[in-house]
Parts: sequence; C-alpha cells; structure tokens
Amino acid sequence: MARLYLGLTLAQSGDRQRAVKEIESGLRGLHKWLDYVNQYAASSYGQYWDPTNEIRSEIKNGLAMISAKETDWQKLIASGEW
Repeated sequence: MARLYLGLTLAQSGDRQRAVKEIESGLRGLHKWLDYVNQYAASSYGQYWDPTNEIRSEIKNGLAMISAKETDWQKLIASGEW
C-alpha cells in the first residue's frame, strides 16, 4: 500500500516517471497479497477479502492504464485511490 500511495502522490505532484513505477509496484503487490489471503486463509478471514474479485479487477484495469500508450492520469489516480 505504501508504494501505491507514494506513486499516487508522485503523480499528483507531476513526477509521472517515478509515479508509474511506484503505482505499478503497489498494484502488483496488493494483487499478490489478495491472492495469497484468498488461497491460504480462505476458510477464515480470507473469505471476506475481495470475494467477488472487484478489487483485483480494478487493479487489472489500473495496470492496463499504465501499459497503455497514453495514460489518463486522472482516471489512473482515481482508480488507485478507490
């Protein structure tokens, strides 16, 4: 989460080159953590984290925005904040 928020802060301050790196790293890390919790704690607290894959779907959308030829920064920031 720290990398994601750092990236969002960098994007809002105009340092887009560093922002992309941090946002991407944060989103990938969060996605991996959700997968881990879902796999190894599914019978306990894991069942409550993203049961409909809504968060992971938004993460995939954010990563797709990053890899697009032209990044819509306002949309990417809003997605990351969500």
